[in-house]
Amino acid sequence: MKYTFRNYNDNDYNLIYDLKKQAYQEYVKYFWGLWEDEKQHEFFNNYIKNQRDRIKIIVFDGKDVGYFDDKLCGNEYEIVNIIIKPEYQGKGVGTEILKNAIKEHLKNEIYIQCFKTNPVKNLYFKLGFEETEQTKTHIKMELNKEKYLTYENDTKCSVKRRNKMKTLILSSSFTTYETDAHGNRKARIIDNDNGFLDNLKKYLTSRKCMVIISGNPNKKRYGDPNTITRQSFEMSGIPFDEYIYVDNSNKEHIAEYISRADCVNLFGGHLPTANKFINELNLKEFLKNYNGVIIGASGGAMNMAEKVYCIPEIEGEHKDKSFKRILNGLGLTNINIIPHYKLFEKKVFSDKVRVLEDILLPDSKKIPMIALPDRSYIIQQEDKIEIFGEAYLLKNGKIKQIK
Repeated sequence: MKYTFRNYNDNDYNLIYDLKKQAYQEYVKYFWGLWEDEKQHEFFNNYIKNQRDRIKIIVFDGKDVGYFDDKLCGNEYEIVNIIIKPEYQGKGVGTEILKNAIKEHLKNEIYIQCFKTNPVKNLYFKLGFEETEQTKTHIKMELNKEKYLTYENDTKCSVKRRNKMKTLILSSSFTTYETDAHGNRKARIIDNDNGFLDNLKKYLTSRKCMVIISGNPNKKRYGDPNTITRQSFEMSGIPFDEYIYVDNSNKEHIAEYISRADCVNLFGGHLPTANKFINELNLKEFLKNYNGVIIGASGGAMNMAEKVYCIPEIEGEHKDKSFKRILNGLGLTNINIIPHYKLFEKKVFSDKVRVLEDILLPDSKKIPMIALPDRSYIIQQEDKIEIFGEAYLLKNGKIKQIK
């Protein structure tokens, strides 16, 4: 993880204040009812006056992305603040700084605290911190060094010890969010249709790091997918210590991220766009020797195949001679799925071309497919394949229900 520190200077005042506001505003409102900028500036001015010498600006990829504040008093070392800009969260920077701070001060007693409602406490607990005190607003913790060293040992041996084989979960769709009337996304508990959540809990037994591969790496984030995924998995009872969202801003670190992953989550979206990105990442090569859980939803599941069948789904694609219906995938399975089958079963383009009868069935003479309605999914471990929910085989121009 390539980050550096630089010393705070007066030009950083607004950066630090905005970071604190972004990180703590919701908790201040929760415990005290409102965030008053005038009062917060008074607190902040006092903080800068007294603590400016310990503030370090975090620089990542040549940009100021956050700040770090710690203090050593005798044998007591406290990690006071690690705050990362929202657009740089999920890249592992904050977690790496935290781990390095712990390693450098293992000879000391190490302390940390956070707001009681801040989910970062789950990361602290799993690193080996134990609660020593609760106030009305905060949880105070001290590092149990034995637990921390056990955690570190497990991390170093992650691939060998945690997973003996790849587990593929190919889903037509699974939802981690709901959308309100204004189009805003909010995390929700993952549905347990056909035992999906139960199976996630069954196979996701090691949960230190989830790597999320964007389905649209150029798109500006709305309702930060990393935050929504984290909140949804925590609400569903399968929290991870760390979530890394991979897009164009951090794709050069993909080898490191995969080496740390217990789970790789392939996001869906427009299939040609998602497929182009996984090939840019050279993800197939990095997953060859990866032994962990790989989840794919919709387009993410389709990209797991060696040769990916790409459905013309946008108006005009079926007539575009340059549109490629066979793409190079990750080579994890020979299964080509058609997600959202009930939608494609009835879809008709403006020129009256029917997706099922005029596109999918003729193309199934060249490449067989398994069509999955929403909430259906497939789990594959080596040659063992199990289908959950309704499923249809499209082969040689015919369709047959197989589950």
